[in-house]
Amino acid sequence: MEKIHFQRNQLYEQIWSTSTIRLAKQYGISPFQLNRVCKVLNIPTPKVGHWAKIYAGKKVKRPPLKPFDKTSYVLETYTSTNVSKPKKDTREEKIIPVRKQLRGLHPLVLSTYQHIKQKENERYHYHCGRIKPFGGNYLDVNVSPSGLRRAMLIMDAIIKEGLRRGYGPKAERYDYKGVRSYFEIQEEKIYFRIFEYSNIIKRKADSQSSYRQFEYEYVPNGIFKLSLCHNAYFYDEKTITDSKSRLVESKLGRFFNIVEDLVHLSIQERKEYEIKRIREQEEAVLREKAWLLREAEEKRLKSLEEHSVAYTKSQFIYQFIDEVERQKNQLSLDAYEKVHFDEWLFWARKHADSLNPLKQTLNQILESISEKKNQCQLELLNSKKLGPSSPDITEP
Repeated sequence: MEKIHFQRNQLYEQIWSTSTIRLAKQYGISPFQLNRVCKVLNIPTPKVGHWAKIYAGKKVKRPPLKPFDKTSYVLETYTSTNVSKPKKDTREEKIIPVRKQLRGLHPLVLSTYQHIKQKENERYHYHCGRIKPFGGNYLDVNVSPSGLRRAMLIMDAIIKEGLRRGYGPKAERYDYKGVRSYFEIQEEKIYFRIFEYSNIIKRKADSQSSYRQFEYEYVPNGIFKLSLCHNAYFYDEKTITDSKSRLVESKLGRFFNIVEDLVHLSIQERKEYEIKRIREQEEAVLREKAWLLREAEEKRLKSLEEHSVAYTKSQFIYQFIDEVERQKNQLSLDAYEKVHFDEWLFWARKHADSLNPLKQTLNQILESISEKKNQCQLELLNSKKLGPSSPDITEP
């Protein structure tokens, strides 16, 4: 842990005399940390575009430093001393021979070369001075016509060495007219391509033929780049580029070392994905169980509330029936009227019993007991009919 001391007046002068990025580098902190210190000490900072106006020769007013309680601040920074540097690849790079003549090419390389030569004069096959195959099972090559021969020889060396190692070279069409080439290794796909860099030449546009102020021309410069990736959505995950001392042809051994690394990485990611998928499925099952338990609990609560309402209603009806019966006993009724009163009381109690959840529960229990009793009696009768000589029944 390192402590950096800031004085308010001094930091105010520094923040308005140099940019935030440069000042943060002097203190060894990030611009975000420096802005936070200025906020704590209530120091006004330059707005966006301030230094552009200064460099343009414009005068910009600097806000004054207002009085504030804090005059200093201590920033504690944490520096990690256990940061491990990436290990240098010490594996031996095998020298892979590259042909000098376009003879004996692999069929995939030959078909790609013939396709590009046929389309060489068609303008829509060019992009930024480079040409590439479209709409077929061709190798992913994006180079200038002058660099096509060299690219084909490199691809031929890569594919033949891949076949010697047991890799399956393939090419396929994707999207509308795009192509991509890859090695199929242990059910994993390692994509690769050859790309040629271009220099950009900027010149003033002819006002009569263009609405833009400048025109840009892309001129291939002969510097090749081999790109590798283990993802179907191709991007430059690993690259091998021409340098001043070594060309791509002399680095093909490193190319296959990278292929092996990407295969291991792809297998590891696939295993991690499978573990994640299984874990997500288990979590989904647990969520489903929790949802079912919650739903069952909600149903039980709803049933309890409904039973309590029905019980309260049935109790009021019972009280009403008792009051009616008490009033009936005080009246002088003939036999016909008593019979009708008794019928009504029986009907009312039956209705109250149907509303009372306690009566329903007790009736269900009694019904289940009677069913079990009848079942036991039936089994006893069957056992008596079979007799003691039946092999299915053993004597006690």
